[in-house]
Order: sequence, then C-alpha cells, then structure tokens
Amino acid sequence: MADENRAMGILRRSSEVVQLVAARGALSIAEVAEQVDMPRASVYRLTEALAQARLLEVGADGKVRPSLRSLRLSDSARAGLVEWSAARDVLDSLSARTGQTTFLSVPVRDQALCIDWSRGRGISVLALKPGRTLPLYAGAAGRVTLAFRSEPLEDYLRLAPFPSLTPHTLTEPAQLRVDVDETRSRGSSV
Repeated sequence: MADENRAMGILRRSSEVVQLVAARGALSIAEVAEQVDMPRASVYRLTEALAQARLLEVGADGKVRPSLRSLRLSDSARAGLVEWSAARDVLDSLSARTGQTTFLSVPVRDQALCIDWSRGRGISVLALKPGRTLPLYAGAAGRVTLAFRSEPLEDYLRLAPFPSLTPHTLTEPAQLRVDVDETRSRGSSV
C-alpha cells in the first residue's frame, strides 16, 4: 500500500508540474518549485524524469517548457472528443454572425475548460484557447459555463468571494447570481 501511495503521489506531482508549465509557459526550476510547493531538488529530479518521458523539455536557458510531444497528445485528446465534432461549424457560424470570438467550454471541477474556439473580428482580451481554463466566475466562457452547468449554483457560490482578475471581475455571490440569471435568460454571456 505504501508503494501504491508513493506512486500516486509522484503521478499527482508530475501532473501538477506538467499542467503548470502548460498553463504558464517556460518557467525556471525555482519558479516551478515555488508554484507547486516542492523543494528544488525534487523538482529537478521530477522534471528530469518528465523530460526523459518527453512530456517536458529543459531548454538551454534552464527553463522547463512543454515538449513537442505535448502537441501530439493534445491533438489525440481533441480527436477523442467525438461528441463535439459538429461544434466547429456552430462556432464559426456564431463568430461570423456576431464578430465575437466564440468558445466551446466544458466544466471541469471549478474551471471552464476550453475545448474549441473560433476567432472573431474583435481584439481578444483573454487568450483562452483549447486546453486552457478559466475560473467559472471569470470571463464570458467561464460565466456561461457556470450558468449552464448541472451542479447547484449555491454549492459554487459558497467558495466566494473570489480573487479579482480584472477591475470588472464578478467576485461576490450576489453579483454572480444576477449574472447567471441574465446569462440564462439571454442564452449567452458577454
């Protein structure tokens, strides 16, 4: 049992490091260690193992970054999402009609995971792209996912107040309740 727990701990920490680097881009070992709350020596060993598995690369500058193999894994994951295969046409149509960037996001715990998108004509403020996430209270993609997910809204709002990401971020339960009602009524979030 101890070996199994140890193996699960290594997998969990490996996943944390890979996800961090995927979300933030190239980071130094010190930055990774600080973000995942691990000793630098452990991060060195872990990133070396992840580099040998070709999940990460360590550049000449010593920074850890996603490997090119990550692209193949990402493509395979997207190809496996057959239930969303018709989404591209819908996203493109919405973007053409509205001029806005459109996203297909699904709830994953307390995040909205972007599955696909279609760029609109306007300037994108947030760089939400496939594989990236937003908190459910932030951005149009996060807030529409919050409004239409199956879990009770009140369960999520118990976690509030949330940290503000911009001067316009809705962080309080009362603000989010109003926004959810408006989003459900309108059928979209802006």
